[in-house]
Amino acid sequence: MSMRDRLRRSKKRETTEPESQAAPPPSTGPDEETVRIARKDFRRRRNAGRWRTLRLVLLAVLAVAVVAASVWVVFFSSFVTARDVTVTGTSSLGDGRIERAADVPTGTPLARLDLDAIRARVEAITAVKSAEVSRSWPHTVHIDVTERTPIAVINQGNGLQGLDDQGVLFVNCMAFPPARHDAAFALWQEVNAYMVNQPGYRWHRLHHRVHDDAAFGLVNIVEWESVTAWQAAHDAGFRARAVRDHMPFDAHPTLCRPTASVHAALQPTP
Repeated sequence: MSMRDRLRRSKKRETTEPESQAAPPPSTGPDEETVRIARKDFRRRRNAGRWRTLRLVLLAVLAVAVVAASVWVVFFSSFVTARDVTVTGTSSLGDGRIERAADVPTGTPLARLDLDAIRARVEAITAVKSAEVSRSWPHTVHIDVTERTPIAVINQGNGLQGLDDQGVLFVNCMAFPPARHDAAFALWQEVNAYMVNQPGYRWHRLHHRVHDDAAFGLVNIVEWESVTAWQAAHDAGFRARAVRDHMPFDAHPTLCRPTASVHAALQPTP
């Protein structure tokens, strides 16, 4: 065989080699193990998100339950009700008098007590200057009283009444002839019924003359807690009752403070 024939056969074999002997193509996608791991990770993250949401919901429900239970215990249950009353700050006044005036509704939950109403009832006592009312959990109402310091003592007929350094006496001397006594007294009653309900009013005492020739038929003495309270009380309601075209008496009013007080059992007070 000539050299030419051998070269021709060699080229033919090279061109006719089976394609199966060629190198396999590279992989273009993930294998099964990678897919399995990815799916498992996805399920784990999805379950974790669900548990996180459920945990938040449970915590919110628990918080609402705790708040509701607390409100019930404080405002509606019998666990923290008013059972006792303590009083401090008294000297001339007895604790029992303060407790009776306070009239604390025992058995009521402390949180529902009207402390302002209790304070107002205590401060309605003339000898009380101010009062502070507070809750002392779980069952006590505490009342701290500041008493007035009297600088004079006035005998009202039914006992001694102290006048402190802030109070003022309003003295109204009413002049009229004996024939007008009933009309004068009726007008005083009408005005007095209005004035005793004004803020700052403490007490009053009306005097009438013994002899018909006395200059004044009636003398009214009223204590007010301050000049400001007395001025405020003489408002439009007072004027509507006290100012008439034909008054049954001539009024001679004045404000004053005591400078000395004498009683059978007391020494003069400068």
